[in-house]
Amino acid sequence: MKRQRKIEKDNRGVAIYARKSRITNKGDSIGVQFKQCVDYAKKELGLDEEYEFLQYEDKGLSGYFSDRPDFQRMLHDVQDGKIKAIVCYKLDRVGRKTADLGKLGYDNMGRLLDDELGDNYYAIGTDFYKTKCNLPNGSSGHRTNQVFYSYDPLAKAAMQAKLDICWLDFSYASKSPELSKWISDYHYMGSLGEGYAFWMRLLPPSYRKFQQPDEIYDSMIFVAEATPTVILNTQSD
Repeated sequence: MKRQRKIEKDNRGVAIYARKSRITNKGDSIGVQFKQCVDYAKKELGLDEEYEFLQYEDKGLSGYFSDRPDFQRMLHDVQDGKIKAIVCYKLDRVGRKTADLGKLGYDNMGRLLDDELGDNYYAIGTDFYKTKCNLPNGSSGHRTNQVFYSYDPLAKAAMQAKLDICWLDFSYASKSPELSKWISDYHYMGSLGEGYAFWMRLLPPSYRKFQQPDEIYDSMIFVAEATPTVILNTQSD
């Protein structure tokens, strides 16, 4: 007769982490972040209405630095086995550097580069005002040219200045109050993958990411109008 295995109760909690890089009247407040995370966690994790979350918050602190008090406290609680899941409003609330995500088990090429190069790691982003992409259809695989707009005000400004392509180093942005505000505010930026589906026309957020440029990049290259990739036929007759 098999001996029944005793199932131990998981006493670890669900954590919510919120961060606001600067204290202003704009953007998503700590309270808004917590509320949306609570609603999401209760729905997706099937938690009771009375569930008590572990809450961590850092106010007025940039995600570029990992020595944030509550972020560090959360990491210690993860290591101590007190947390089974972490919910955050957006991934960039956890940290700007991919190394911070790696501390929570998230691994990608950016983290590997950051670990290897340290302060010498310099992230350059790209965006377009308008792009024509040669993309395969998700169902048939047939490639077609599709036109998209990023809705990025920085890319639009570059286009209006008649710059076909330009590079903006964010370290110089502080010299211009308007430019400094632009790179620190949330914007929709183009983010296209290798694939196309008709519903992308109905859901622009599917090919746009809503983030703060200076939270994820050190500089950006803007292209007024990007052209499609030319597919070369390398098969011989």
